[in-house]
Amino acid sequence: MKISNQLPSTLASPTDAEVVAVWAAEAVLPPNQLAAVLASTVNTGGGGNAVASIKLLLPLKAANPVAFQAAVDAILLNALPTTSATATATGTQEGINTEAAAAAVPTLATAVTAATAATAATAATAPSPQLVKEAIVLCIDVSGSMQTPYECDDDARTPDRTRLESVKQMFYGFRDQTTRYCEDETATAATTAASATSTTPTITTTAATATTIPSTAATTATATDSRAVAPGHAPTSVPTTVPTTVTHLLGLVSYDSEVVVHTMPTADYDVFEDVIDDMRTKGMTAIYAAIARACKMLAPVGQAHPAADLRVICLTDGQNNCNDVDAAAAVAELAKIGAVCDCLLVGDRTDTDLRKLVTATHGECFTLEGLADAYEVFESKAFVSLAERRGGAPKPSLKTFQSRIPKSLGAVKLQAPKKGAFHIPAAAAGGGVGGTSSYAGKTRFAPLSDLVADSSIGKLDSSASNRRLRKELLAIAAQQQQQVFYFPGIRDDNTVKEIKVFIAPEADATLATASPYSGAVFEALLSIPDSYPFAPPSLKLVTPIYHYAVSTAGEICLELLKRDWSPAKTISELLGLVHDLIANPKKVDPTSDLAVRSWLSEQLRVSPADYYAEAKKQAELHAKPTPKLAAGQALSAGMLEAFL
Repeated sequence: MKISNQLPSTLASPTDAEVVAVWAAEAVLPPNQLAAVLASTVNTGGGGNAVASIKLLLPLKAANPVAFQAAVDAILLNALPTTSATATATGTQEGINTEAAAAAVPTLATAVTAATAATAATAATAPSPQLVKEAIVLCIDVSGSMQTPYECDDDARTPDRTRLESVKQMFYGFRDQTTRYCEDETATAATTAASATSTTPTITTTAATATTIPSTAATTATATDSRAVAPGHAPTSVPTTVPTTVTHLLGLVSYDSEVVVHTMPTADYDVFEDVIDDMRTKGMTAIYAAIARACKMLAPVGQAHPAADLRVICLTDGQNNCNDVDAAAAVAELAKIGAVCDCLLVGDRTDTDLRKLVTATHGECFTLEGLADAYEVFESKAFVSLAERRGGAPKPSLKTFQSRIPKSLGAVKLQAPKKGAFHIPAAAAGGGVGGTSSYAGKTRFAPLSDLVADSSIGKLDSSASNRRLRKELLAIAAQQQQQVFYFPGIRDDNTVKEIKVFIAPEADATLATASPYSGAVFEALLSIPDSYPFAPPSLKLVTPIYHYAVSTAGEICLELLKRDWSPAKTISELLGLVHDLIANPKKVDPTSDLAVRSWLSEQLRVSPADYYAEAKKQAELHAKPTPKLAAGQALSAGMLEAFL
């Protein structure tokens, strides 16, 4: 196997090399300390393995960066051979601040304890840490069979793509969806931080008992959520400052007869452009060797970020014909680090063991007949994020993950690859923001006008969220809207956590072409968080719709649901915007930029007639027709009550 980013051989093992590469990619250490790590000689008399020692101190970085840097300097001072007394006296040795380090060496445990105690004083000015939620290595098949034509048509104006050319576009599509997902998660984290009213979770500190810290010392400081950890799940680290950047790390390998590592897992997605474009087909297919290599790349990320999910995604035509590493060995490597394997197939002859491997690690396998199929899979958060796939449930502990993997692939039942949109299983999806699945009482949905008339809205409990909601719902009832109809769900405890909404787009006289959605009624579900209005509600379109800004799972791409939300915004404003996005998207999104399904926005731009025709067809298939009205009669919520 070839590794494109070679590192010095002075490191203890390839694993150490990968750890340092991850640190470099994530800027865990400044350049001078990285250089010192590479220059250090491992396993010398007093210094020990610098990489292993620094790994033990990583929890301290978020708590107190200054103390962390001093501690690293101390480790590196011990790891580097002393060249002269002058170097120490002048305070410089291989880029290390030896004066600070020398002071830290004898009492490193005390320094860590003091650093944790000082966290409260420095939290206001300390930079917010990066939260790595998942690390993914994508393995791209570049074997000779990947030059097979793919997505062929009879149009001479458009050259047919090969499988590899299509897979390149799939990689970019996944990267772009990952970027969008991380941006949305970052915005949500920022909103949650702004609306949080509770105190910071208790930080539990464990200091090493030794007065001096050898290179193999136990972790000296950890920050963990004081709440109990569910059995069978990994503990979740809680930084002392709320993360403002949520990210997934992406790594890349290609494989034919050999495996080439192009990029270690990184948050810099711009590094892939030239690498992807230069890939060429040749040789045989070493799928399992690529998976095993990807696991080696993910291992140090798992050590640095224990709560992060680890995953390998194979893009291949599905036929392994190299036997250096077999499927059983690849499964063992995945089990060793707790990594899931997904597979995207662009061929019609799938390796049976590959499909069993995916099933054994609780991954997903998709067969793709074209780019549109791939984009439809990528639009689902359940494919972009393993946390979303679990419905927000905690990551299983390594022991639990390993216990779920069969001892032999022969015991794995062969599953047919999926095709089309990827939906989260109902068991994993949970109850959403409103939490109705965990509510033991009854919920009564009724037209808003009826709930105002019988004083149910006026009797909502006195919590801040429901006081605000009561005010908004009374204002909406007074407006008597005729395109958006509200059916709040009144719980037995006099709260509203969900509102069913029916949207009936009207024909817009300003449109050159009649809206394909006129005459149809679309159902949506609005979920209200406990922290409303400081946090935005969530909105899902229940009725399937052919619309570029709505995913097949019903998620709507609107900034008002994310970054643009503020306590000054209202539900009525949000639903009015959703109505306009459906009835006349040019009014809300003139350039069709709010694309969840990018191929649909492209179709709308280049072939609007085809887009509208298919949208009308799908609306007639899935949506309820608007009730027939007599002359002069207006649509009312009472007419739609039968749709509940």
